[in-house]
Amino acid sequence: MHIMVSWDIKANGTRWNEINDSLKEGFNRYSSQKVFPTLYIVKLNGPLDRNKIYESLVKQANQFQETIYFLVSPAMFYRYDGSLPADMWTQINQMTD
Repeated sequence: MHIMVSWDIKANGTRWNEINDSLKEGFNRYSSQKVFPTLYIVKLNGPLDRNKIYESLVKQANQFQETIYFLVSPAMFYRYDGSLPADMWTQINQMTD
């Protein structure tokens, strides 16, 4: 079981990096694969983990005055298709099996 997490930060430079790093802390206890600059696949350990991650992202985002949009998918079991580097597929498939 896994989720996708993504965000858009309305900030620049070092401030963007600071906020981005803070948001990643919302799921740093979980296995994850960065797919695009702010899109992650996160492997869940159990069904309640999705809400824990969501609540952590809310808490992290609320620390900042900048506008931060984020999206957390429903928990799912599906595999992905697309065009990505071959080594990335190994990681993604481990997250989604």
